[in-house]
Amino acid sequence: MTDAISSLIDWGSIQLSSAGVENPRGEAELLLAEALLIRRQDLWLQPERTLGKEETTRWQKFIERRSAREPFAYIIGRKEFWSLEFKVNREVLTPRPETELLIESLLDIAQKSPGREDLMILDMGTGSGNIAIATAREFPESKVIAVDISHDAIMVARQNICRHGLSDRIYLAQSDLFASLKPGKTGKFDYILSNPPYIKSEELDKLMPEVRDHEPRSALDGGASGLEFYERIIPESCCMLKPEGFLIMEIGADQAGAIIQLIEKQGGYEVPDVRLDYSGRDRIISVKRRAGG
Repeated sequence: MTDAISSLIDWGSIQLSSAGVENPRGEAELLLAEALLIRRQDLWLQPERTLGKEETTRWQKFIERRSAREPFAYIIGRKEFWSLEFKVNREVLTPRPETELLIESLLDIAQKSPGREDLMILDMGTGSGNIAIATAREFPESKVIAVDISHDAIMVARQNICRHGLSDRIYLAQSDLFASLKPGKTGKFDYILSNPPYIKSEELDKLMPEVRDHEPRSALDGGASGLEFYERIIPESCCMLKPEGFLIMEIGADQAGAIIQLIEKQGGYEVPDVRLDYSGRDRIISVKRRAGG
């Protein structure tokens, strides 16, 4: 292997392919561009460029980490969500494209509720803060409270909130779900959003290595049934929502029926709506608190 860009890309592609990475050449190019602090397309304009020692070392470390199936986003330290960039590390989940459907559902519901601009919104389990920040950007008159049980996740979210200039509108709280949120302190919410852990405990070891070995288990593990957090969020949200406020949650592809049963058992809610993701699987469930609930 020489230190020329074209040779490095070929070598990196082979290493990543051997490790089982799905798009080895594409990721090799992206990681090399990151190591050189240039754009991916610039690699193609200078295929015979040779790297210095420090550049080569940085590139090789990137390939080693990705070959160990560390998520690409953790290696470069950022991930895009809702056309915004977020800092990420091993303390938070990497934002998923399907979670954007949570924001889309909120926007659709809000469009049918005119005259409610000064909103109070809760993001339960904020992680990197991506949902809270996207929401605050879409609703500039709103106030958002973002909650997470993890102190380390709160630190990541705070950096992202500052980065996007929203420190005056997003309030962070470390809390085990609603434990630290009292109506007298926070008021009632128009919307509660959540992407809670929903993977069954016994399924965690079957996940792809990027998730199983690197992402925080506390943000994935939904208990034996996968429903542990929904069993807490659904009744407690009913107390924290304003009448006709909405609870909007991401769910696992096979969980809609069980979660609807939890909602019906709780009472106080209207008929829930289930939104499919782009693969045709159940992904988002939204439900309105009854006016007299």
